[in-house]
Amino acid sequence: MMTTRTALSTACRLGAVLLVCGLGVDRAEAGPRLYARLGAGIASPSLDDWNEDIQIDEDANRANGGNIDIEQMGVGFPVLGEIGIRVADALAMGMLASWQSRSVDNPLNNSIESLVYQREVSAVTLAGAFDIVIASGDEEGWGGALMVDRLVVGGDAGWAWSDARYEVHYRRYSDPSFDVDIDGSWEGQVFTASLYVGVERLLSKQTTLFARLGYRHQNFGELEGGYTSPQWGTLPGPPRFGNGTGEPMETDLSGIYVLAGIGFGG
Repeated sequence: MMTTRTALSTACRLGAVLLVCGLGVDRAEAGPRLYARLGAGIASPSLDDWNEDIQIDEDANRANGGNIDIEQMGVGFPVLGEIGIRVADALAMGMLASWQSRSVDNPLNNSIESLVYQREVSAVTLAGAFDIVIASGDEEGWGGALMVDRLVVGGDAGWAWSDARYEVHYRRYSDPSFDVDIDGSWEGQVFTASLYVGVERLLSKQTTLFARLGYRHQNFGELEGGYTSPQWGTLPGPPRFGNGTGEPMETDLSGIYVLAGIGFGG
């Protein structure tokens, strides 16, 4: 089974190849043309179960006399590389590789207690991609005013690999019975798909700026792995609510994203 690290290595190699190929392409050439794209942006994967579990931990700490505000997992920052062929002026098809990560780190140390509280969820995606030009700024007459040359719709479908980490080390100075040490590690894979609308600005025959607004479905469900703790022992299985004591949690990275980047060729 391909791991997240292997998938990321494959994606990096693909990115290097696509950049070299795309730089050597002239848009003026007739027939199918190679293209390459690199982009980055911001995404809002839900991770609802992970954030709900963070709130459970915070509530439990306060109920036991603690005073910890635990930050929840915020937005992610995806990066992507894409290589393909523009088979016609209005249609491009290729392969996409992307990576994103979300994490939270809440260290605390005061006169009552100390806490190391870290969580991270990342994903690598390899997918077939397409885009269709649905309007041309020059033909419609609004390209110059909006500084947009093409309006496109597109998407991708493929496979994604996820890696999740969890680490908690808590000390209550007045009562060691509250001390907890927990480490967790999980992996999973799932089918993923995305749809987006975008705009493109042609800077030259070989260079294009692009921006996309889209939605990606990427729910890994219950990941495989487990917890280890010197206080509680080993607990195999998916992430669970309440530091491994409750119901299984899902790892859902589905959500809206905004990307911008540069393209070469095509």
